[in-house]
Amino acid sequence: MLRHRLVTGTLLIALLVAVVWIDAQPFANGLDGASWIDLVGSGGTPPRGLVLLGFTVLVVASLLGAEIGRLLRQCGLAVPTALTAIGVPVVALSTAVAATLPAGALAAMLAPLSLLAIAGVSLLFAAAPERHREALAAAAACGLACGYAGASLGGWIVLRFDHSAWILGGAVLTAKSCDIGAYFTGRAIGSRKLIPWLSPGKTWEGLLGGVAIAALVGGLLALASSHLPAESDHLSPLVGTVLGAVLGLLGQAGDLAESLLKRAAGAKDSGRALPGMGGVFDVMDSLLPAGLLLPLVLGSGSG
Repeated sequence: MLRHRLVTGTLLIALLVAVVWIDAQPFANGLDGASWIDLVGSGGTPPRGLVLLGFTVLVVASLLGAEIGRLLRQCGLAVPTALTAIGVPVVALSTAVAATLPAGALAAMLAPLSLLAIAGVSLLFAAAPERHREALAAAAACGLACGYAGASLGGWIVLRFDHSAWILGGAVLTAKSCDIGAYFTGRAIGSRKLIPWLSPGKTWEGLLGGVAIAALVGGLLALASSHLPAESDHLSPLVGTVLGAVLGLLGQAGDLAESLLKRAAGAKDSGRALPGMGGVFDVMDSLLPAGLLLPLVLGSGSG
């Protein structure tokens, strides 16, 4: 299991570096001088992050949505797996596009309207005589799942719109370093269970060790950010350390949230796409909360 985890983890890191590198190349940072006005309407920022946007929406979000849909169905909810596989990418894309539009009613309502449409479709699929409560529960679960996963992935795309691809890659590595630190610290010295009924393998020692590793990685990457061309991408080591610790804590909260869904579904893993790690959701669980925070904390840059 550990060998498979290490091999899969190494391949995922290589994939991340490859996507970030391609996304950072000049040919991927604009379409012959075009701007988002040519793609999404009036106003907007240059089309940075198109490679990341395509990869996230077409690959990550669709796979993540399909796994979440299967877990919801295993919980006894009449949620079409195809709907969540489409719904998560739709919310992610609408969140990202809304961030590029000038402030106004369309920008404010784009993501909520897409989410409302997904919940409405789910309600239609689940509706049946004498099953009103089940239909409402399915629609609520579908809307919550697509909203959480989609908006979180959309937040990562917005972060790329505002900053360089390397800032995004560093944030991912910082958040995931907590998982690695918690795993090895917990195996080495973990004794006090964190929430045994929810996630028996997690310990308080592992949590503290993981957060400490994330803080260290965040501080070191922030120090290295001074070599990035754009001044807006430069972070102080103090900010990087604090942000790393926060991302570590949020990541563990996201991990526990997924554990709750898997326990309700009676599933050990969200899927089998990644040997040694389970499914896409098992890898993305600790990254999703960060997508809701980072665009707000880091703000806009010139990327």
